[in-house]
Amino acid sequence: MRTVNKYVAYWNPSVPADKRRSAASSFQLPDNLTVGACLRLPSLRRSTGPGDYEFKSSKLTELRPVLPNQLTSGDRFTAGFSVLNRSDKIRTLMSIWKRTVRLSQA
Repeated sequence: MRTVNKYVAYWNPSVPADKRRSAASSFQLPDNLTVGACLRLPSLRRSTGPGDYEFKSSKLTELRPVLPNQLTSGDRFTAGFSVLNRSDKIRTLMSIWKRTVRLSQA
C-alpha cells in the first residue's frame, strides 16, 4: 500500500565527503516515485564538478485501474484492475472490493 507521498524525495545541501572525495547518504523513497535522479552540486572548494545519476524504483506488486478515458452522461462501462507481479515468486493476494455509486442530476 502506498503510504509515503512527497514531491521531493530527499534534500540535503551538505553531505560531507571524506579525504578521497567520497560521500554517502541514504533515505526512504516516496511511493509515488518510479524514476528519480540524484544530483551532485559540489562546493567551489576542491570541486570535482557536477554529476548526476538516474535510478528506477518500483513496488513488488502494482495495481492499475482499467477504466475508460472519457465518459458522457448515460454511458455504461466495466471497471477493473491490472495486476503486475514484479517478484520472481508466485504471490497470493487478497482483495476486498467496495462499490460506491454517486448519481447527480443534470
